Amino acid sequence: MQSSSGAKSQQTPRQKGFAAVFIDFENIYYYLKESYADLPDLNDYILDMLRNLRAYLDRRLGLQTILTKAYADFEQLKIAPQGGLYLMGVETHNVLGTDHKNAADMRLSIDAVETLYTRPEIDTFVFVAGDRDYIPVIQHLKRQARHVYAVAFRGNISSDLMMNVSSRYFIDAVSLLDPTAIKRLEQQAERQREADVV
Repeated sequence: MQSSSGAKSQQTPRQKGFAAVFIDFENIYYYLKESYADLPDLNDYILDMLRNLRAYLDRRLGLQTILTKAYADFEQLKIAPQGGLYLMGVETHNVLGTDHKNAADMRLSIDAVETLYTRPEIDTFVFVAGDRDYIPVIQHLKRQARHVYAVAFRGNISSDLMMNVSSRYFIDAVSLLDPTAIKRLEQQAERQREADVV
């Protein structure tokens, strides 16, 4: 008769699903900049948020993130975040913006569709973005029986996009930031506003 400890050793770990995360870095960066202030460490808050997102997908949803890509006209940002993203295993794509259309949206959508057809093991797509421009690609992914999540700040997500992903598949970006980090962000913003007045 096999001991209970022997039975435990034969159990296989729970099989995780695989997720791909597509980050509209400009979308997050400029929302924080406009909502708080043009702080020199905004990128640090975004990097913390992305780390917490990865942990959330793993622990709460049972998803292993095996592909992460970020898009922005990084040359236009005050401080380039590529080094920090690289250390996190995030593939960055520098996409030159235009006056008429955010080219990052288009490149991100194309890459998501390419991933759909070249990486069949990926069953969940996570968009860190709030623009309604992503609705067509999200609808296409859902028609192909993929799960699609949207991660955004409530004040920065299109109601049309929310309707397409549903509240069940929406992750509030604020929940991915530690409350002390949010308080610190508010305090820094208040100090900068006071300095600007003087």
